Amino acid sequence: MLELVKIFAIHPLPGGAPLGGGKRFSLSCTLIQRYSGMSTELRARAQAFLNRGIPSGMDYAPDSIAERIIATYANRGRLPEGDENAELIELAHLESSAMADQMTDPSAAGYFRECAAILEALMV
Repeated sequence: MLELVKIFAIHPLPGGAPLGGGKRFSLSCTLIQRYSGMSTELRARAQAFLNRGIPSGMDYAPDSIAERIIATYANRGRLPEGDENAELIELAHLESSAMADQMTDPSAAGYFRECAAILEALMV
């Protein structure tokens, strides 16, 4: 299924600031079409990840930020918008990627790689 997505961008205008010291900006809005089937596939992938058993011997932190983000997407099919949420997703992605690189156990490394891959897909 195709859906329309609005993308907004703020651009500084050349020519300096107007009276009062504020900066001048222009706002552009672009409508694009996106295949929303990815949303369904990603939700299923997120749910499968959550249902996956924790590898034995892994120092697991239940209810981690990464797990909360993935669970929210699996349940709702979307995440709350905003800069703070985007930053949390990015930080959780970086942490999961770093953990995957540090793991010597292949199943633990795979767990963190899948976590990082889902979070990366959510950043798009």
